[in-house]
Amino acid sequence: METLPIDPLLSGAYGYGKVNLWCSGYNSLYPTVPANAGNMGHIYVEAALEGIRGKKVMRALVDTGATYTVIDKMVAEEIGVVHTPWREDVQLADGQGVEAEIALARVRILDRAFTVKVLVMKAPEPLIGVDTLESLGLRVDPTTGRIEHSRGFLARV
Repeated sequence: METLPIDPLLSGAYGYGKVNLWCSGYNSLYPTVPANAGNMGHIYVEAALEGIRGKKVMRALVDTGATYTVIDKMVAEEIGVVHTPWREDVQLADGQGVEAEIALARVRILDRAFTVKVLVMKAPEPLIGVDTLESLGLRVDPTTGRIEHSRGFLARV
């Protein structure tokens, strides 16, 4: 089974505030991706984002304190996200309110892929939120610093 590398954040905050780790339990039957748990809970994952023009594999911060996945406009244009007519006011972890475009993209992490809502806005790096993790049936285990399967994978409706 494919596993992808995760690297810890080596320095500083990137505008999203602290990563608040969440875990719904641990099940060692599912494959995991190791991270360095010694670096304050910051976890990066290799994620492939796909749109109508192409695919881009990138290193993204996993933030279980964030609801949605965030990408910047340059990445959105490069891969060709599916644009919607909506923009929403969202609140960053530091309390600042910003407007974000709502779009759709296919996200692959580990061996799972699903089309998810992404926010297109100014961002220093891609961010994976809990909506994407839950859609993919993935979770963060804060005791091991691993991204792992949380359930079998079929889209839930």
